[in-house]
Amino acid sequence: MELNDQQQQVVSDLSQPILLNAPAGTGKTRVLACRVAHILETGAAEGPQILCLTFTNRACKELKNRIIATAREKGLAVVVKTIHSFCYSLIKEETKRQSDRYNDFLLYDDEDCRQIIDSLPAAASAPGNDTQALQNFIEFRKKQRVIPDLHDFTAPKDALQAWLSDHGDALVQQYDAVLDDNHAVDFTDLITGAYDFLSEDACCQRWRDRFRFIAVDEMQDTSEVEYAVISRLFPGRNILLCGDYFQTIYEWRGSYPEYILEQFRKTYHPREITFTTNYRATQLLLKAAESCLNHLFGQVTVHHIYPQPGQAAAAVPGEPIVVHQADTFLDESRWIFQELNQLPPEERLKACILVRGNRQAQQLWTGITAHNLHYPPASRLPVTCIDQFHLFKRQECKDVLAYLRLLLNKHDNLSLKRILLRFVPRIGRRTIETIESESYRRLGLRLCDFIDPISQETGDPYGLLLTALADGRIVVFDVESTGTDTTTDEIIQIAAVRLDAQGQVTDKFNTYVRASRSVGTSFYVHHISDDQLAVEGRDPKEALSAFLNFARDAVIVGHNV
Repeated sequence: MELNDQQQQVVSDLSQPILLNAPAGTGKTRVLACRVAHILETGAAEGPQILCLTFTNRACKELKNRIIATAREKGLAVVVKTIHSFCYSLIKEETKRQSDRYNDFLLYDDEDCRQIIDSLPAAASAPGNDTQALQNFIEFRKKQRVIPDLHDFTAPKDALQAWLSDHGDALVQQYDAVLDDNHAVDFTDLITGAYDFLSEDACCQRWRDRFRFIAVDEMQDTSEVEYAVISRLFPGRNILLCGDYFQTIYEWRGSYPEYILEQFRKTYHPREITFTTNYRATQLLLKAAESCLNHLFGQVTVHHIYPQPGQAAAAVPGEPIVVHQADTFLDESRWIFQELNQLPPEERLKACILVRGNRQAQQLWTGITAHNLHYPPASRLPVTCIDQFHLFKRQECKDVLAYLRLLLNKHDNLSLKRILLRFVPRIGRRTIETIESESYRRLGLRLCDFIDPISQETGDPYGLLLTALADGRIVVFDVESTGTDTTTDEIIQIAAVRLDAQGQVTDKFNTYVRASRSVGTSFYVHHISDDQLAVEGRDPKEALSAFLNFARDAVIVGHNV
């Protein structure tokens, strides 16, 4: 199928920012793939210099497949990610450059986070027993770090709101402390953590320089906070922002298309293109959709977003829309069941029932299943309720993931707790609650310490350290370096002391190390100059060998690691 004029404009115009209004069925994904292929073919950028961000994993996979099918081998290198996965990759990479952040963190899903909230001392006195409301509050407070005047779409009412005014800070602090203990982050931490990194000029410029073209799909589902993150990459790049204002379904989690459009227009003055030819819907459906939007949003608003009404590519007018009035969900499910039964057997498998919420889906599925029971098994309708299948939330999947996560991260107390309660006999909640009590915490003991190999060998998570101290075999060391980026900066000084059983210094070690790069501004931290290193610095191999000889047979303790 050839591109129409509007589609061709998006594909070929690589000179300015573009705001694309593209309703469902107008060929947006195909156009994005063709635009990427055009960028690659013209040499405007190479694959790794093109970033495509979308909202869901499914949309991400579809767009990547379209790009590869259109651009062939060159399309393999194009970076296609969801906003959350992009932030995850950014944080993973940048934590290697920071000495004060964990690199082995795990991502906890909503259910994991609710378990944490239920275990918090601060949450025990919250009125209403509403874990979801507490989770919403924690998420909102974290997002306020990015946008202080952010509007709270999920603010609780009455008693809980008053309680949060007094206890909210403690709740967030305890929640973050548990995540930190487990070397874990939640989905909000991905966004706010990426923002923190991109707020540093050097880091932000490093990530901007990676990309020349950025396309953001499904912009109507992007929240203010997410836009604040990705827009840090926009200056000096060629930006395509696309989506459909009226398709937003995530206002409850902060999507704010009016804000996104206003900010993008004000800052970048983009060329605006609207797709009006629809290849999926009939003209009857388009007219019905326009009428619905006019009643929901007002004709002025609809015409402001889409000045021209959509036109169906197909000449066929389409089947008429039938409205059936049902008083109860049982009446509705009976009518649907009868309609489906009138279809040829091969057509029944193609039927789909769409509803607004999960509760409606469950009710209709229950009603249709009840009608199915009046027929022999071979004649029943093959009905499935999609909402029933949350694969990664199923108990058996959570169990398997708990083992895998604990293997990846030995600090994951939440996964260990699940394993103990589900599979280890004679260990119950009371035992775990005792280990997680404040008295154990004051001693520095955590649940995961009890499965640490050192604890198993010595009977104490600090057993190796205590034994070495008693034997006078502890070496405490510190280093200075040309910077904090462990992937590029270099050690320029190693200093260490050896301690006896009383913790007194019995020997000292100090050496300077020649570096292949200048100390730069790190001089103002350690006051070791390039000139000093040129005179006093040792070859790195020689310096490290000397330190190893000094620390031979000792347990090495890093200072302020």
